[in-house]
Amino acid sequence: MQLERGVRTVKLKDLPEPKPRPSTEGMTRITGRGTSMLQSKPLINIVNVVASATIDQRLDLKDVQKKFPELEWNPDLFPGAVFRLKSPKTATLLFSTGKMVCTGAKSEKMARNAVKTVVQKLRKGK
Repeated sequence: MQLERGVRTVKLKDLPEPKPRPSTEGMTRITGRGTSMLQSKPLINIVNVVASATIDQRLDLKDVQKKFPELEWNPDLFPGAVFRLKSPKTATLLFSTGKMVCTGAKSEKMARNAVKTVVQKLRKGK
């Protein structure tokens, strides 16, 4: 396999080895059978939890929008309405089918609390 570079052709095997990025410096590579793996364990940081829920009843999004003017809803662009909470800071998509999708939570507990808060607000109507 060859790559075109300007006027001359460079073979892939002749390309220089890429320099390690700062995040991979100090990690040892194990090579075997054409693959390489890092020895260190990955550092996993959960930054966004997405949760889906259903309230098993239909929602009249026009009525919901009247009660919650801050609700973002343009049915010509997207069928779901966006219900944003300041605490916990999340956005929950509401659909007329009663289905909900909560995004922006930092944990499962935060997502559950956000969905519960949205449902409570919908029940109260304020």
